[in-house]
Amino acid sequence: MPNVKLFIDEELWDTASQGLRTGLAELRDLVCSGLQVDTSACQLALIRTTGPKGQPPVNVELHIMPGAARTRECLTTLAEGIRHLVCERSGLAAAVRIATLDPATYVAVK
Repeated sequence: MPNVKLFIDEELWDTASQGLRTGLAELRDLVCSGLQVDTSACQLALIRTTGPKGQPPVNVELHIMPGAARTRECLTTLAEGIRHLVCERSGLAAAVRIATLDPATYVAVK
């Protein structure tokens, strides 16, 4: 159930969003391959945001459930791949954060 949110600075939305939109399928494939899940389990969203100057113009947050194969090394490699793809597609700097959720307290209603 990878949940990927790409927060894009509103002042750079026009510059970055088109390239990111066309790269969403590629990003989904990268995330699903790295986490060994089917693409139907993945949720992606581009979100226009406002923040103070000095932050990366694109901030990627990935929330996942834990798994034995999802080691720190695996997730770091995935984050680096995501950052590379997002920077390439947006033309902007990006930060990537991955958080593992607690399955005992996580609730999803679909």
